[in-house]
Amino acid sequence: MVDGKEMTITAALVELKRIDSRLEKQIAQLKPVSVKTGNKMEVGMNSEEEYCKEVKKQYSDLCSLFETRRKMKALVVESNAKTKIKVGSVEMTVAEAIERKSSIEFEKNLLVSLEGKRNAKIAQVECANEEMNNQLRSLLESTYGRRDGQLSKDDYNRISQPFIENNEAKLIDPLNVAKEIERLGNSIEEFEADIDVALSVSNARTVILV
Repeated sequence: MVDGKEMTITAALVELKRIDSRLEKQIAQLKPVSVKTGNKMEVGMNSEEEYCKEVKKQYSDLCSLFETRRKMKALVVESNAKTKIKVGSVEMTVAEAIERKSSIEFEKNLLVSLEGKRNAKIAQVECANEEMNNQLRSLLESTYGRRDGQLSKDDYNRISQPFIENNEAKLIDPLNVAKEIERLGNSIEEFEADIDVALSVSNARTVILV
């Protein structure tokens, strides 16, 4: 790689993958230590001098490759921290977009949790109030000897109002969860629909000097 060469982020990412592959291969092939028995080296090695020279060269090449990777990765990271893209209706840096993409599952888990817990509490309220209404009907019948539909409004209210006030289940919703579910769901959907294209376009257009 020549100093001062222009390269798109897309090309840099491809090069980084190639370097990673080379690193894996060279690390696996490196034999940093060997055994010499008498004057005889292990199979495949002609002499101690030749072996030492080759190992030092291989290790030097490996260290150079690590440094090349480090510098290129740093340039990509620096570019990502500065380059702005628009994902849906939201402007953010490429770095922020990549971070959100990698952690979007947390938002999805939150969405599922909000929906599930809200639905469970709504069902709990409905069940409790159905039971309350059954108890109220029984109370009215035992008090007046008649069904609630046969009672006057005053007789009905005299018993039902305090009973309902003391026994009615209500949903406490400080977050307005239904609205938050809609907002979060739309945000996730918009982001996932646009993120890959937005990153691809940005990476193809953004140039770094390597």
